[in-house]
Amino acid sequence: FYRSNAKGLVDIITSESDKHRPLAISDLAVHGNDLLPLCEGNYKQMGLILNLLLERVIENPELNKKEELLALAKEIIKRGL
Repeated sequence: FYRSNAKGLVDIITSESDKHRPLAISDLAVHGNDLLPLCEGNYKQMGLILNLLLERVIENPELNKKEELLALAKEIIKRGL
C-alpha cells in the first residue's frame, strides 16, 4: 500500500517537473541575491518573501519572471512585511 502511494507521489512530482512548474524556491526566477538589496540585508525577511513568491508562482506559474517577481517583492515590502 505505502509503496504504491510513494510511486504515485513520485509520478505526480515527475509530471509536474515535466511541465516546468516551480515546486521549490530554487525554481524561482529570482534568488536571494536579487532580493538582498531590497531587504537591506534582512535575511529573515528575504526568506519570508521568497516563500510568498513561491506560493504566488505555484498558483500562477506565468508570474515566474524575474521582473515580475521583483515587482511583487517590492509590493510585499511596501505593505510592511
